[in-house]
Order: sequence, then structure tokens, then C-alpha cells
Amino acid sequence: RSDTIDLVVGGTYTVTAVFEGNATHKANSTTKTFTVNKLDSIVDIAVEEVYLVNDSIVIGVTAPAGANVTVNGEVFDASKTSYAAGIYTVVVSVGENATNKANSTSKTFVVNKLDSLINPVVVEEVIEGASSHIVVNMNSSESGSVIIEIDGMNYTVAINDAGVAVLDVVLPGTTTGKVYYLGDEMFNAAAPVEFTAVVNSKADSIVNITTESLTICESATIAATVNGAAGDIIYIINGVEGNTEMGQKITP
Repeated sequence: RSDTIDLVVGGTYTVTAVFEGNATHKANSTTKTFTVNKLDSIVDIAVEEVYLVNDSIVIGVTAPAGANVTVNGEVFDASKTSYAAGIYTVVVSVGENATNKANSTSKTFVVNKLDSLINPVVVEEVIEGASSHIVVNMNSSESGSVIIEIDGMNYTVAINDAGVAVLDVVLPGTTTGKVYYLGDEMFNAAAPVEFTAVVNSKADSIVNITTESLTICESATIAATVNGAAGDIIYIINGVEGNTEMGQKITP
């Protein structure tokens, strides 16, 4: 005769079989010990090793119900797919129970920043003494600010929503400069970009004075002109100073 029993709990069991005897056979018994091993708990993590900040990151976890899953010590949110730049460690652990052994595993992945790029700098040619218009265009959606270095001076200029930084500055003359971008939460620092700002010298001015025939005790007209220029003229007649707009006549 044999009997079947279901052993759903792991452990060591001692079984004793007793025969009480009958008309032809004596009573007898025997004892045997055996072990029921617990099942292995299967835990696994599916995730790539390297991502970029704009990637959609899906972390797959295989584990029995009730397993503890964390990402950098925080409770794992399976719906989360966006992670800031950094290093992340995923840990899955399950405790021992009546039927399964304890088990754990972990995986680490890295989220890298994007590379940034400064496009060629645009500098309008200006006349000496006027403000230079220096335009820095970033290549993507970089934010924050750039540093513009000119003649040993550093100017910090904010990047607007269009990815452009603009500096207006009066330069002493034609010079070279550099633009630096130090990065933000999504972008790495960019390689510095050199530029040349051309400042043209002012053109020479030639002032001409024309007069009508002068007669004592009568009004006379004096006209002053400057080649290719507009503005005010200061005139001095016998030490008396006055001014008028270019091209107008004055009557002494």
C-alpha cells in the first residue's frame, strides 16, 4: 500500500510507517527523513546601460507579487519614463516565504546629457564709437546663459526662448573674442567659439564754408557743409559761438 501527501511548505520531514501485524505477520515500523526544498524566486531587471536625457526609459521588472522594487532608494514607479541626467541603480528583492527562497538583483544605468553646440557668431561691422551687435545662436534648445569674452572682459548674456543671446557693447577697435557655454540640466558644456568684431574708423570730414558778397551794415548769409555727413555744426564768429543743423544757413 502507498499513500500520497501534498507538501506545500519547504522543510525537513520525518515519516514513520507502522504495521500493527496480522495473523501471519508480526508488527513492525520504519522511519525515514527527507527534505523538501523551497522554490527559487525568479527576479530580473530589463534596462539598457546608457540613455540620453530625452530618451523614453522603460524599466522592466520580473518578480513575484510583493517584491520590493526601488530606483536610487525610491519606490519604483512603472509609469515613469523620463529621468534627469545621472546614475541610477534599480534593486529588486523578495523575502523568503513558506514556498520560495529569498532573492535579489540590481542593475545600474546612466542618463547622459546632450551635446551642445554654439553656431558661428554673428557680429555686425560698426563705426568707431558705435555699439557692436554680437549675436550668439545656440544649436538646439540649450538654456541658461553664455559667457562672451572680449579684451579680457567677460560678459554673461542670457539665452532667450529662441536659443539666442545678444550683446551690445562699444568696442575700442577691431578685436577677437570667444563665446563659452557651460551647459545646463540637459546639455553638456560646448566647445568655445572664436569670433572677430570689426570696428571701422570714422571717415575724415571736410567742412566747407561759403559766403555771399559781404557789405558793411547789410545782412549776409554764411553756409557750412560737411561731406556725406549729417548733424549739428558749431560756428564761431569773432569769438561768439552758436550752432545750427547741417545744411542750414546762418546770418551773422
